[in-house]
Amino acid sequence: MVDLTTAAGRPAASSSYASFSIGLDVGGTKVRGVVTDADGAIVAGARKRTRAGVDGVLHTIGSVVDDLVADAAIDIAAVERVGLGVPGVVDPAAGVISHAVNLGIHDPFDIASALGDRLGVHGRVHLENDVNAAALGVAEALGLRSNSVAVISSGTGLAAGFVVEGRLWRGHRGAAGEIGHISVDPTGPICKCGQRGCLELYASGTAIARMLGPGSPPPRMKQIFAAATAGDATARHIVDTVAEALAVAIRFVTLSMDPERIFLMGGLASVGTPLLDAVLDAVAKGERDSPFLLALRMPERVGLVPDVADLPARGAARLGVV
Repeated sequence: MVDLTTAAGRPAASSSYASFSIGLDVGGTKVRGVVTDADGAIVAGARKRTRAGVDGVLHTIGSVVDDLVADAAIDIAAVERVGLGVPGVVDPAAGVISHAVNLGIHDPFDIASALGDRLGVHGRVHLENDVNAAALGVAEALGLRSNSVAVISSGTGLAAGFVVEGRLWRGHRGAAGEIGHISVDPTGPICKCGQRGCLELYASGTAIARMLGPGSPPPRMKQIFAAATAGDATARHIVDTVAEALAVAIRFVTLSMDPERIFLMGGLASVGTPLLDAVLDAVAKGERDSPFLLALRMPERVGLVPDVADLPARGAARLGVV
């Protein structure tokens, strides 16, 4: 397992001439932020519970930024860029988000301009999909800027982010990495995207809730793995389904991007080694009858990133640089 835990230091002295970046991971439950110096080292961190809606999100971000600059003992004028990793449909060039249902933002909203005006950093706000920001954070923390890296995030949904030679690969219309909406069963359940049998219906928190059935308590993967080990048939079915779906995701990513390293992260990956072992077993099972897949040596590329809180924010701090 890869350990990406970092320790926040403090700058020796504040300076209006120093260059700092702020990275913000904007989620439905909380906003996490970091300040990084010119070398990419974290010098301050803060988080607040997210208030929903346009005004609520802007207020929460502003409050986190206030805490960050105070903790780092810097002035906002010393901040060269502010990067946001956000869920939903993201247009990085326009600075617009939409369909960010977990934030209570549905219609297109120019969050970059609004935040720039609010913080006094107009023109210095950069926007990115949250999984892409996390992928940048992983590549940064592991020193893999010159490599090709894929991060598969399985949480409420399922998506991937790609970093190639230190730069994000977004695709022509920004859809690169939306692997959760690859249909693997045209007769399967209806996905919120309108298709049937999408991959994220088998490897996500939403998928597990559906498999547990109505009225079940919120799914906890560690408990499900423990129950599967103890012989519970429903839990075993869930574990096998999730592992096989993530193995399919790894094959899709390998066959489309062929990255050097593939990392699993997100809420489901918080189980740790038991999940990784189950996924690698499923990958190996798929290779048994395919010399072609076996030759790709996928298991050697796959690792597990623990649920380190500052990774997406750290990646967001790199936006505008890469």
